[in-house]
Amino acid sequence: MLDREAGASELGLVLAARVSAFVVMSLIGGVWADRLQRKTVMIYTDITRLFIGIGLFIAAPAAPTAVLVVFVFLAGTATAFGMPASGAILPTILPKEFLQPANAARVITSRLGNIVGPGIAGILIATVGARYGFLFTGIMFAVGTLLLVRINEPKVEMDRTIKPSFVRELKEGLSLVWQIRWVAWSIAAFSVSITFVIGAEIVLIPIISRREFGTDFVYTTAMAVFSAGAVLTALVAARWKSLYPGLMSVIFWSFFASVPFALAFADSAWVIILAYFVAGMSTEPLGVFWTSALQREVPDELRARVMSVDAMASTALMPIGMAIAGPMMGIFGETNYLMFGVAVFLSANLLILFVPGFIRMKTPTKS
Repeated sequence: MLDREAGASELGLVLAARVSAFVVMSLIGGVWADRLQRKTVMIYTDITRLFIGIGLFIAAPAAPTAVLVVFVFLAGTATAFGMPASGAILPTILPKEFLQPANAARVITSRLGNIVGPGIAGILIATVGARYGFLFTGIMFAVGTLLLVRINEPKVEMDRTIKPSFVRELKEGLSLVWQIRWVAWSIAAFSVSITFVIGAEIVLIPIISRREFGTDFVYTTAMAVFSAGAVLTALVAARWKSLYPGLMSVIFWSFFASVPFALAFADSAWVIILAYFVAGMSTEPLGVFWTSALQREVPDELRARVMSVDAMASTALMPIGMAIAGPMMGIFGETNYLMFGVAVFLSANLLILFVPGFIRMKTPTKS
């Protein structure tokens, strides 16, 4: 997109396609992950992404923006099915006392991939071009599929005499989220706060990297150090037995505001890179504690649906945030829009602490 001299609005449209697909399809993916073996759902999503990689290899050189939007939307759909399944499968194959370190391990392996990935992408683009990078990515999903086959998951026992409708199963997941009020209000707060901050920085960082510094180095390095910071705090969260995981999560998560501050005011590439490292460190106490709490609080037969509601709602407004980032910054200026996002982000973090149950990430018991 940048090689075509695409602007923030066009780039935001393509980036928003993946998140839009994730938002639209997450609830459907959660229902099917509770109906089928979670391993089966994960395998089919990796096979789908294999074909997406091959399709981009064939189409990418001359594909118009609309075609790229379709491919990215399909990739987001695959993620919408795979993510709830991968989160819900852990309590069925692990004892409860291992859930927190297991969730941290998921974060660490994912983030390490995000560190290595930009480096591999840069080498591929410099040597064989982005088109073959898509083919390489597809092959890696084929390898991932073979690894998933080895998971030993207990078979789902379903009462075949009862055939609940798809809509009813969907409503059951939504209803349970609303019953656990600290989960419902927390999801709402995260959804609003990440829209204006993450939506803007995702669109802005590759543009600033080229516009201000004339290279992609700042962008790719920022993504790598962000993941490195996340790995560090995920290692800590794996063994951190906090009595107040919600409070600790919000304290750490608030430091994500360093990114919009750096993008708005920093004139040094290394200041921006440092801000992304700090932001990476801010994410994973929340990620590990939150996922472990959902796995602990939600019954197995509803777990994938609840996790899909969480994933969908937490990102529901992000496509809008990404799509409007370019036009809004054009109207109000980059700095003003980024600071508005920071104000919304920090306010939401403060208000969520007053939701009963969030500080301990546990449903309060009546006295």
